[in-house]
Amino acid sequence: MQDEAIVIGVERYPGHSDLHGSENDAREFASWLNSADGGGFLGARAVKPILSSDFSPATTYVDARPMSEDIHAHFRALVNRSQTQGRIGERIFIFFAGHGIASTQTTGAAGFVWANSDPFTTMSTDVLQYADWFVRKGSFNEVIFIFDCCRAIQPTARPVPPMLPEIMPVGAKVRTFRAFAARYGHLARERSFPPTNVVHGYFTRALLDALKDARPNAGYRVTGSAIKAFIHNRIGHFATTWNDVPDPDITADDAFDVTFCLRQRTPTCALRLNLRHELVGRSVTLEDGHRVAIAGTPIAATASPLLFDVPAGIYKVIIDGADSRIIDVTGDINVEF
Repeated sequence: MQDEAIVIGVERYPGHSDLHGSENDAREFASWLNSADGGGFLGARAVKPILSSDFSPATTYVDARPMSEDIHAHFRALVNRSQTQGRIGERIFIFFAGHGIASTQTTGAAGFVWANSDPFTTMSTDVLQYADWFVRKGSFNEVIFIFDCCRAIQPTARPVPPMLPEIMPVGAKVRTFRAFAARYGHLARERSFPPTNVVHGYFTRALLDALKDARPNAGYRVTGSAIKAFIHNRIGHFATTWNDVPDPDITADDAFDVTFCLRQRTPTCALRLNLRHELVGRSVTLEDGHRVAIAGTPIAATASPLLFDVPAGIYKVIIDGADSRIIDVTGDINVEF
């Protein structure tokens, strides 16, 4: 059975403040989906993201799109298929980037704000309900939901649940992955990232890095748990001030995990540690936050540089079990220590 994907990026909001990275986020996630070493949506199956720029610019919020019906239409087609066929695919990827709100009634809601939302009521749809319906219906073996939006609480606004058919849950064993750029009641953020200075959401930037560099397991699967760990390691290093990085909320089950892609081997980088003379003979340990990246015991520093061939990621160099430094390895790198 085929995989499915719905990718939406909205950044023009005449009734609210515009965003600047949502379309970039949606385009690049769709690009990963459409790559042979990514999601594998190739040829006629290529995913076309739904973007603000697909529609004519609106002069007022009343005419802005995509509005709720534009969003519902893409989900309704899959819901109708599942009503007649039951399970309709192996995986579904659901990705949203834009303005979002949380519910005052429950933490289990994800309100995606319509482009035609007015400045007084912040109209939104609880799009998490679609993912939940697919799980209860057993429409897919794996349901992957990603929400790079704020989850701020607005007392005068409440996400509207979509109209979905009443069903008797089938109890299918569905693997799930749910990722929110911010925790309940908090804001997501975006900024430009060097060297290209393209604007992205902090969360999507970390996600894209994870999709490229996260380690596969012994079965060559890049799992939801691997993506989660990589994002949490990466995102804090995007800080420009002490409090500007959102804290993601990610749920992945390492005992019953989704598969983002297959990767035979993780790309590696040359890490060269140039140690000061007074450090020669001391013990050096290189950790990646989850396991020791070199042999299970520390090694002795020598007068020559220490060379390591490691996957991209965040590492900690520890000298004599006390002095340490965090290193962000994104390519071949020389570090003076």
